[in-house]
Amino acid sequence: MIPTHPPLTWQPIDTAPKDRRVLLYYPQRVPNVVCGFWEAEEDARKPRPHWFNDRSHIHGVLNTRAIQPTHWMALPDAPSHDTMTMAADDTRDALTAALERIQQLDQVLWEHIRTYRVDDQHPDPDAEAMRLMQQELHGHQKMTTENDQP
Repeated sequence: MIPTHPPLTWQPIDTAPKDRRVLLYYPQRVPNVVCGFWEAEEDARKPRPHWFNDRSHIHGVLNTRAIQPTHWMALPDAPSHDTMTMAADDTRDALTAALERIQQLDQVLWEHIRTYRVDDQHPDPDAEAMRLMQQELHGHQKMTTENDQP
């Protein structure tokens, strides 16, 4: 079976396909990897075929013609719909879990605030509430870290 794309490795520019966009490597430019395509200039009075890239408008056509890439690489396939859906699901699940945790911590904080009153022993209820919240967060971070261990 013939692969639809060449392997994702740098290859000499003289082997590059001239019918599609590819990654181009310019050792003398910064950034030195850009996306581009072969410009045959078939409609020009004096055609001067060259590799045209996404930064040609910055360097100018003359400079783009003068400095050509030395290597090329095929563009990777775009992510599949399934891959993007899975990533979106994972992100949604992580955000939902984070929101649930925030709501739990918020509830704990408000319980402490409601039951806590100012007296000689604890003159600043806001500071005590923050201390309790930080203690709760630290306990959650420690739990999460322990669960991540192999």
